[in-house]
Amino acid sequence: SITGVNSEWWYSVGDYTVSANWISAGSATVDLTASAATGTVTFANPIIIPVGATYAFHVINSSTVQYTNGSGTAGSSVWASNGSLTITEGHGCSAFGTLDFSPRCWNGSINYSTGTSASYVWSNGDTTEDISNLNPGVYSVVVTDCQGCTASDTFTVLANPIPGCNDPLAINYNPFANVNDSSCLFIVNGCTDPLAANYDSTASIDDGSCFFGCIENDSSFSFESGLGITWLMDPNNDIDWTNNSGTTPSNGTGPSSAYDGSFYMYTEASGNGNGYPNKEAIMYVECIDPTKWSSLGIAFAYHMRGANMGTLSIDVSPDSGTTWFEEWTLSGNQGNQWYETYVDLSAYTSNISVRIQGVTGQLWRSDMAVDLVRFLEMPIYGCTDPFANNYDSTANYDDGSCIYIGCTDPYSINFCSYCNVNDSLSCLFYSCKTTNYTENFESNNFSIVEWTNTSGSEAAVTLNNTSAIADTVSLRFEGGTANNWGTYVTENQAYANNEHVSSASLCLDLTNNSLSDTIIMTFETDMFSSFITTPFSWLRIKVDGNVIVDSYGNSSYNNTNLPYTFGGNTVLSYDLSMFSGGIHNITFESVNKYGSSSNNPATVNYVWVDNVNISLPLITGCTDSTALNYNAAAQVDNGSCYYFVYGCTDSTALNYNPLATIDDSSCIAIVYGCTDPLALNYFLLANVDDGTCSYCNFGCTDSLSLNYDPLATCDDGTCIPFVYGCTDSLALNYFPGANIDNGSCIYSGCTDSTALNYNPFASIDDGTCILPVYGCTDSTAQNYDPLATVDDGSCIAGIFGCTDPLALNYFPGATVDDGSCIFIGCTDPTSCNYNPLASIDDGSCIYYFGCTDPSALNFDSAACFDDGTCQYMSNCTSPKPTGLYVYDLIDSRVKIAWDNMNDSSCMVWKYFVRYREVGTNAWTTKSAGVGNGLCNFGLNTTSKQLLNLIPSTNYEFKMKAFYCNGTSSNYSPSVQFTTEDVCPDLTNLAVQTFSNNQAKAKFTWDTTNTYVFARILLRLDTAGSVWQTAGGFGVYYPTSFVNKFGLQAGESYRAQGRLFCDSNITAYRSPSWTTPIFWTQPGGVRLSGGVAIENLDIYPNPSREVFNINFRSDKIQDLKIRIINVLGNSVYIEDKQQFIGEYTKQINLDKFGKGVYFLEIETKEGVVNKKLILN
Repeated sequence: SITGVNSEWWYSVGDYTVSANWISAGSATVDLTASAATGTVTFANPIIIPVGATYAFHVINSSTVQYTNGSGTAGSSVWASNGSLTITEGHGCSAFGTLDFSPRCWNGSINYSTGTSASYVWSNGDTTEDISNLNPGVYSVVVTDCQGCTASDTFTVLANPIPGCNDPLAINYNPFANVNDSSCLFIVNGCTDPLAANYDSTASIDDGSCFFGCIENDSSFSFESGLGITWLMDPNNDIDWTNNSGTTPSNGTGPSSAYDGSFYMYTEASGNGNGYPNKEAIMYVECIDPTKWSSLGIAFAYHMRGANMGTLSIDVSPDSGTTWFEEWTLSGNQGNQWYETYVDLSAYTSNISVRIQGVTGQLWRSDMAVDLVRFLEMPIYGCTDPFANNYDSTANYDDGSCIYIGCTDPYSINFCSYCNVNDSLSCLFYSCKTTNYTENFESNNFSIVEWTNTSGSEAAVTLNNTSAIADTVSLRFEGGTANNWGTYVTENQAYANNEHVSSASLCLDLTNNSLSDTIIMTFETDMFSSFITTPFSWLRIKVDGNVIVDSYGNSSYNNTNLPYTFGGNTVLSYDLSMFSGGIHNITFESVNKYGSSSNNPATVNYVWVDNVNISLPLITGCTDSTALNYNAAAQVDNGSCYYFVYGCTDSTALNYNPLATIDDSSCIAIVYGCTDPLALNYFLLANVDDGTCSYCNFGCTDSLSLNYDPLATCDDGTCIPFVYGCTDSLALNYFPGANIDNGSCIYSGCTDSTALNYNPFASIDDGTCILPVYGCTDSTAQNYDPLATVDDGSCIAGIFGCTDPLALNYFPGATVDDGSCIFIGCTDPTSCNYNPLASIDDGSCIYYFGCTDPSALNFDSAACFDDGTCQYMSNCTSPKPTGLYVYDLIDSRVKIAWDNMNDSSCMVWKYFVRYREVGTNAWTTKSAGVGNGLCNFGLNTTSKQLLNLIPSTNYEFKMKAFYCNGTSSNYSPSVQFTTEDVCPDLTNLAVQTFSNNQAKAKFTWDTTNTYVFARILLRLDTAGSVWQTAGGFGVYYPTSFVNKFGLQAGESYRAQGRLFCDSNITAYRSPSWTTPIFWTQPGGVRLSGGVAIENLDIYPNPSREVFNINFRSDKIQDLKIRIINVLGNSVYIEDKQQFIGEYTKQINLDKFGKGVYFLEIETKEGVVNKKLILN
């Protein structure tokens, strides 16, 4: 008997030989009789065993009870010893009695054993139940059970064991195997993808039946690894969609990079008959369950560039592909740009299939692409801008419907550039100018000159006093950075660069003028461009938005064709006469590429305008009312007057007057002869000298006279006889009548030869002799003798020093003053008692302030300095400033403004402003404008900027006015304002490069608070290289990343970032730029044929004269190395034949002019370019 056997019972409903599905019935203890034919099993839980069920049992502990595969056929006969089974209900009732259960059996016997009930001894010494890997031979075994009973058997091995599958029906059948290792695999068709819904783990061959189930939640497909498992390619395609990264092979079609990530799907349209015409490409998703969304939609990005672009469509099938409905379609060239769109699929209420269908155009430029396909909830369309008038708080996708109501008149003061609905009633305008208007911009304030201005995001227009072309302030236009700058050769091309356009306008009222008036506008202008030969700066004039021409017939000028005026600015003139009778807006419009915002003085473009004059020119003509052509309207005489002229009109007469218009009978006949009364043959009646006059040669003809003239023919009575005597007027016997000295002169003087004044010519002594007096003649000597006339060498040197008793260093012993005297006193020349001799200030300076104007009521004659307190007779009541307010308020500065306090009774001389933190006592006082003191007119200043304020602080300010009558107001009531918070810092600036797009870099950053926009600057990591931006003007919050394209592979760069908290006031920004980050773009300098030039490096760049050029050629090749200027002329040429390895050269360009040059390295595969800047 076998008792207490732990067993586990299983049952299967149905025929187990067809499809067994075994279910645990529970564990139980079974007691078998001695014959092991019957037993009883009791289960704790009720079990239902239907009629016809099969069952089996086995032991799970140290004993095993099992059916063995006997000689009978499974399931074909009943038990030989028992044909029925008694089933007893749990309470002991035989509810079913005895049934013919006939369980399908194995027709075998039950064997019982325990783990230690038998031992084995093989002839080769093994003691295990089974032995293997035997060589050919005879083997015997003796088995001994736990009762000591033994049994033996013998086996013959005929061959070496070869394990493997020995079933010829298996796909891995091994005909050489003699030991079955249970490795046989049989052909089982089915789905072999474990991700599929119908995956069959037993299948060995995939039969294409995999089904992945329906998409039931938001899904996104960026195709980074191709189609994946969800998207399928239509087997009937003419062409398949192609997975790609970067550009497509064809020029002029397809994208240059993915919309999202690095890869996208596109149609390759190359090849007549292969890729075009009208070739269909379809990829599809088998199943989407639209009921899992409230409103299902599909979003995707598409790119359709190409002159022969075909058609892209989104189709839906509700019947697994039998019928397709087009839900969206687009045809034709859409430009080199990715677009994203949403398609509403909410109308479908049961499972659908979705396909993307592309049909190429008529030629090969038809590479269309899709990327980032998403199934998601359809967005709620509407206006998402909270500042719009129709803001929809429920919308989560902006559909471009935002309405902004405001003044859209560009000539208004409050022009709203972003408004799209005009509120004309809100528009404010400056007063219009009339003829005889002149503007020199010296007020330096647009609101004072009453001009409006606009500028693009890459442009600026200002009243500028740093580089005025006339006086101290000029109107200046400038550009920005090179962002969004396109072509510029023609006027239309240049002004198409909208972001670089700026303008200034004034209103001109010509309603009081008629078409007969000549109205001329003139102005001075000048231009500057760092690129002299390139038209980067333009200027033109518009009237009511229409371009007009100047006096030369030109509609615009640029920096390459602006007329040059020697010694001054260019003056342009425009005739505005045709606009008489109406009110018009005159616009000065300029476009410039670069400006000061590019942060590079070497790349700037400026246009200046000054001294604008609009007038009626004075009428010129004859202003003499007595003239025949008198013009009563003439204002300036032009010298054209003509009159009745009386005179001789006979051209043969002596007194013919060619200007005479009426003959007055005064003609005189011509009589020829000698007309000189001094001539010998003078003819009294002659009126025309015929050159016949003859004359005497007058003179003294007496040869005995002093003045005898041997050439004289006629004696003129001037002969002078010879008179002898003393002719020296100093002689005692001087004879004035003598003309010949006869040596008889007699002189008086000192005749003593020892005297100092001895006269050797004197013959008569006059007692004037001066005898010498010997002594010291040096005035600086101690023994100086002022009476001495002859120095006898006895001088004793003098003692030098200060001889002035009033001096601080007076020296009584000094005999000679050497100029060293030191005086004390007041040394301040602005004091009342200034002593110009004093070199040491003794603190005695007196400053007396008061009214120094004798005409003032409180004139103080003792005052040395005017303190502005003079009082005059006036009707001014000295009012306090009114209308105080603030604007342009940021963290550390604010602009304050007030009313103009000038009126008919009061002229403002100056203003004071006081401000302080609210709650503190001390005021800070500053001037808010001061006039020239002449009081010819009142000070018109009405605003001032306060700087260096503390962020997030409450301030108050008040104003005081000083008037030209010497009076002043009290301080006004204070007005409070609170400065803005500090603009947060940009933090964690980082850069990511892409090996599959070596021209791309992605910048990311963080911040500690909100802001308006971030600006990222980057440049080559070489000294003097030009800064550029990533994201243009700025990247607006909350976006915290930006991509930069167009970088050079293998180049090293640096970048910095900064946050800005106001779109218009760029001074409101984070305290500083971030610390630079550095990186190198992946790859080298590559050409179309492969790597040609590696590690190209130029330094320094910019340079004053010498450039060092290094690079490496990776293969043997011919090189041509050139440096050219901007006109294309070569300044350096070098040829390298069959060159490989490192190239190093130092090139000196000091003989060439400053400017931009280009290095070209030419190989058979292409050209590498690099810009050089020579300073």
